[in-house]
Amino acid sequence: MRTHVVHLYESIGNMKNDFSHFSEDLFAFDSFPVVGIVSNDSLNMPSRQTIVKELKLKPFEIIQDHFDLFIKKADKLGVKLQKIEFTHEIEFELEEEIDDALYNNDYEEIFKIIKQIRNEHVDIFSISFFYEGNRYRMTKHAVAEVLGESSNEIPNIIIQSPLSLIAGLKKFPSSEAF
Repeated sequence: MRTHVVHLYESIGNMKNDFSHFSEDLFAFDSFPVVGIVSNDSLNMPSRQTIVKELKLKPFEIIQDHFDLFIKKADKLGVKLQKIEFTHEIEFELEEEIDDALYNNDYEEIFKIIKQIRNEHVDIFSISFFYEGNRYRMTKHAVAEVLGESSNEIPNIIIQSPLSLIAGLKKFPSSEAF
């Protein structure tokens, strides 16, 4: 198993294309205008920038509300939040409070602190978490870190994990579902 870095992009136009001539590390989600590019180090494959330019893919940011909902529902989703990074440095005391709340799995407290931080116009940059024994990470620039054997299984891992909720590929379950 290794960690794969996946850049998600919004597709503009018809995404029923065959991507095999670009790279085996490129995939589209069936029902969504989103394309994933798994980072690779191969000199034989086109670069991510080349693929983005040729397919006219558009970068997108994760909606901050998705991070908020994820934190609020973390316990019910069966995730263990590990780390939250911000777009700017935050006060040391707030950082310690978040670390304590993460350690104690106190997601309500984390959410309260984040609301306070947002009043200072600071956003979440990334969230790292554990889900079913695997570590995941999602940045506000829709860059995911996914553990898997091969890049072929990455689309299914993303869809079946909470990464799909953060990225907006799936709706968050309602409170009544719990």
